[in-house]
Amino acid sequence: MSDENLIVAVFAGAVVVGIAATVMLWKVAKMVRASAGATLVKEAAGKGWQAEAADEGVDQVMRYRGTTDDVPWSAEFRRSRDQTRDTWPKVARWHAAASRGPASPVLILREGSDMTRILSAARGDLGSMVAGLAQMGMDKAIDRVFGSDVGALVDATKLHRVAGVSIPHFIVMAIDTAEGVRVMKSGAADAITRASGNSTSVLAEPDAPAVLLMPDGVHLGRRSEMRPTEVERFAKAGAAIVHALR
Repeated sequence: MSDENLIVAVFAGAVVVGIAATVMLWKVAKMVRASAGATLVKEAAGKGWQAEAADEGVDQVMRYRGTTDDVPWSAEFRRSRDQTRDTWPKVARWHAAASRGPASPVLILREGSDMTRILSAARGDLGSMVAGLAQMGMDKAIDRVFGSDVGALVDATKLHRVAGVSIPHFIVMAIDTAEGVRVMKSGAADAITRASGNSTSVLAEPDAPAVLLMPDGVHLGRRSEMRPTEVERFAKAGAAIVHALR
């Protein structure tokens, strides 16, 4: 065999070995994900919930359904495998219907949380931030945290700071500020205030989930992991807000 043919044969062999190794690693990774998903499904079943694991595009998805304090809810955890391009690689979200949701979106953010840090570039009165929300990625953050279907219903450039509503450590924004005042004073503000004052509540954490009140109900979301214990904490906080809107 000539040197040239030998080089070609060695190169071809290396390619084959490389492809085989890649396929093997992919299969092992898939088995590990399936095992982890089965464990989470079992944990959820122990709490009386339904759960399922799935792969959707570049996202690994874990979905939950259950009832907490007489409030039926759904939750979802997404982990992107493309973490080099996705600035929100891990997202936890929760949703439940409410009969007296606002006519238009109301967004409640914990001061110092991920979403408020997106706003911080304005370095001034929160009202002046509104014009730059799109440039600072607020629309993208809402889409990723709450889901693109929900995000499509929220125009971040039209959100304004709601005056006349005070929740310690939280910022309230709404497209219709009068509607924001109404829904917050109907009980939502009190529910969030009580939760944020309870050290065991997820809303008491420095990076508490963002709360989005919509006509279809209550949404909670943030960039984080979401095992069943975390789902339970989201559900407790969200259910209290739902009850306030009934």
